[in-house]
Amino acid sequence: MFSIYATAWSFAKANLAVLVVYGALLQALDMFVESTGSSATYTLAPWVIIFYALHRAFLFGETQLLRKEKSPKRPHAMGRFFLASGAMIVPAAAMLVAIAMGILDLGWFPSDPNVMVISIMGLILGAFVLTLLFFGTALPAAASADQWGPPTSLSRGIKTWKYVLGGLLVGQVLFTACLVLIIFGLASFGLQIGSGLTGTGGINFVDAALGLVFSTAIVFGNVLTVVVLCRAYERVAPPEIQALLEHREGKFDASVFA
Repeated sequence: MFSIYATAWSFAKANLAVLVVYGALLQALDMFVESTGSSATYTLAPWVIIFYALHRAFLFGETQLLRKEKSPKRPHAMGRFFLASGAMIVPAAAMLVAIAMGILDLGWFPSDPNVMVISIMGLILGAFVLTLLFFGTALPAAASADQWGPPTSLSRGIKTWKYVLGGLLVGQVLFTACLVLIIFGLASFGLQIGSGLTGTGGINFVDAALGLVFSTAIVFGNVLTVVVLCRAYERVAPPEIQALLEHREGKFDASVFA
């Protein structure tokens, strides 16, 4: 199962410059949101575009995210991907809000700020994992211009949820937990992970550099998720999509789920 790290790392090395650009874009958006007091929802669209590009790269074996492939003809479906992403965000957000409100009503939230942050991140990860378990194949399906509606995705999710669960726990969840521990460790030395903006509107370049590193690391965490979802989708993709996948530059070893 840990072979997903080897696959994701090989991909990251081949596309390091592009991943850093993605990280810089997210860092710039954080600066914009913080400096203008805008809603963090401004970052959703760029995140979806990045996720779409990563899915296309893994599904069709493209070694460079920004390289245009001339053959064979591959369906472009960014609009479908946006719809599928939105369809998954809504139930995950609703579930997260419902759980959070229930916990608040019971008075279970801790008063310690650090424990509070960990609890909130745990809730977000939980909603994220539960949604992807049964509907995660909708994302690679949409990126392939395949059917991705709730009934179809749920049917596929029932067949692949064990694979997705194991991959997400070993991949995105474990990786995110390590990042959280590092953030708390750096905070104990007075180093903050954020946009790098100071209270006077200037830039703390050390904090900004750390923020860029962590933004890029978060993109890598999403690469781990894409690897898992695309491999799961390969198992249940219809014949016409399988025919497209046959033309990609490289195949992935299905033993990741062994």
